[in-house]
Amino acid sequence: MMKILSLELSSTRRSVAVWDPMAMTHPIEAMGDPRPDRSGMGALGLVDGILGKAGWDRRDVTLIAIGVGPGSLTGVRAAISLAQGWQFATGVRLRTVNSVSLIAAELFEAGVRGAGMICFDGQRGEVYGASLEIQNAGPSVPTALGLVSASDLHAATASGVFVCGPDLDRVFAEAKPAFPSASSLARLCAREGCVDQFAHDLAPVYLRDTQFVKIPGRASV
Repeated sequence: MMKILSLELSSTRRSVAVWDPMAMTHPIEAMGDPRPDRSGMGALGLVDGILGKAGWDRRDVTLIAIGVGPGSLTGVRAAISLAQGWQFATGVRLRTVNSVSLIAAELFEAGVRGAGMICFDGQRGEVYGASLEIQNAGPSVPTALGLVSASDLHAATASGVFVCGPDLDRVFAEAKPAFPSASSLARLCAREGCVDQFAHDLAPVYLRDTQFVKIPGRASV
């Protein structure tokens, strides 16, 4: 038996979903406020709402699926924190999927085929992208996420390669909107081959390396 609760809070289209593959034809999904909640209480309210809609109790959940970005670090961390606390308290199973894989799966299910790029607004005037190939057999991502210039994006669209991603309109108006969803997250995490993870191993996907600078100590007199 697998009763999945999925948390996809990495973009402005924050969503949660529940799915029992043995009893439901498709996941039940709910959308949240696009503004990230720093306390995590907004995510918990979404969870309680979707569980109530499905007629589930918190104890019914056997697996939590977490979208780990890249995207809003506030949203991703809220999802990770909720899942970590849940596993520590109940031993529930955890699985994760990144936003690139989620968007690729959604495009494939929507019937999109061909060459594309999945991109993310990295702030600081930067865009990060990964190349995408979608054939009838399924999607593949030949390259890892990397920094992409504005000229690269324009050249891609000029050559017939589609550019898509979440919340990109501020940095590249020609991009097609594409958002990771909790429904796709639940479906991917139900597949064989998706590996369970431990709470202490969960971490967001960062677009750039994190750097911590230690404040120098005061010299002794």
